[in-house]
Amino acid sequence: MCFHWTSPSNRGCRKIRLKEFSENDTKDYIKHRLSVAGCPKDIFSDEAIKLLYEVTNGVPRLINTVCDNALLEGYLAKVNTLDSRIVQTVRSTSDYEAGLNDISFIVNITAYFISSILIFEGYHSSPILSGSLYT
Repeated sequence: MCFHWTSPSNRGCRKIRLKEFSENDTKDYIKHRLSVAGCPKDIFSDEAIKLLYEVTNGVPRLINTVCDNALLEGYLAKVNTLDSRIVQTVRSTSDYEAGLNDISFIVNITAYFISSILIFEGYHSSPILSGSLYT
């Protein structure tokens, strides 16, 4: 987080590191992010959230990354609820455990996470995404 005052000589930056979430905090965080993105329903099953917590150890940036990839997998599979099978697929195709030791390689993907949710939720209602413009 950087603070910028009127004079360039009065600038300061502060790094903030979030501690790892508990399993309940992880569930609440995912629900909050989904609601901010405009998704009113729970699209991750309880089993998926439990596995998601195991994969990420509650690290917020990893939660974002795994959720983003799970949303994409769910979109490709055309499912309405993301279960532990989807999270397991994401886990097996990525190396998130390595990221727990070297967090610096993870890019902040907040915009991607939100856009994936919007794509996932808009799949059935958007004429562009559902392909109804061509039928």
